[in-house]
Amino acid sequence: LLRVAREGGPSWAAMSDVTAGKIGRETVHVIAEGIAGIGSVREDVAAVLAPDAEYRVREIVQEAVKFMRHGKRRHMTTDDVDAALRLRNVEPLYGIAHSDSFRFCRVPGGVHGGDVFYVEDREIDLAELIAKPLPPIPLAPSLKGHWLAIEGVQPAIAQNDLGEDDEDGTKEGPSSSKKR
Repeated sequence: LLRVAREGGPSWAAMSDVTAGKIGRETVHVIAEGIAGIGSVREDVAAVLAPDAEYRVREIVQEAVKFMRHGKRRHMTTDDVDAALRLRNVEPLYGIAHSDSFRFCRVPGGVHGGDVFYVEDREIDLAELIAKPLPPIPLAPSLKGHWLAIEGVQPAIAQNDLGEDDEDGTKEGPSSSKKR
C-alpha cells in the first residue's frame, strides 16, 4: 500500500473502505488495478491480502509513532516513516521529504458520510518564479587516486603534508598533537 501511494497510484480518497484503520477487499482490488502488470485479483485472494496489508501498514505506523515520540514531537514526519521502513528492511520513501507542515482542510460529508481532508495548494506567481535567478550549475563529479604510503614509506609530494621537523626531532603535521 505504501509503495502504491508513493508511486502515484490510486489516491487514498478513492479507497472508500479504508475507515478506522481497516483495509477491505475493495481497496486490494483498487491497488491491484493501479499497479502495472497486475489485473484483477480474485475475491478469495483479496480476502487474504486485506488483513495482511492492514497488519503491515499498522506495524509501520506503530514504529513511526515510536520514532516520533522518541524525537519528542507531536506530529509525525516522513522521516519517522522512513526510519520505521528501514527498521523493517523495507525500501524507504523517496521524494516525499517536506520541511513545512501541511495544512489540511476538511470537507464534511465525504464518501460514505465521513469527512474528507485535503492539502490546500499554494498559489505561485509565475512571473516571480521566472524572474528568480537560476541556481549555480553543480560541478561534475570527479575522482583522483592517491597513494598515501608506498611499502610503508610516505613519499614527499604535495598531496602528503609531511609537516616540519621540530628542534627535538619530532614532526609537526596535521596529525600531531603538539601545540605551537
